[in-house]
Amino acid sequence: MKKITPLVLACSVLSVSVTTFTPTSSYAVEKVGIVLTAKGNVNASQGGKIRNLKRRSSFYLGDVIKTAANSFTQIRFLDGTLVSL
Repeated sequence: MKKITPLVLACSVLSVSVTTFTPTSSYAVEKVGIVLTAKGNVNASQGGKIRNLKRRSSFYLGDVIKTAANSFTQIRFLDGTLVSL
């Protein structure tokens, strides 16, 4: 099994940005996972809009998830993949 470095994994997660979400967009809002834990400042941004994430928050296709200094999160994708940032 290959070991994936945190930087490569984080870049892979953040590259989920495939579509642009705006309320008038023709793209469907597709849930891709949930937040299992969030400590500190954790947010998701898309289309210039930023929202805070907390435990049980959903995140969507195209979201960019960021953690501030001294913050972390664990997210689970619908396919079962677990990622810690």
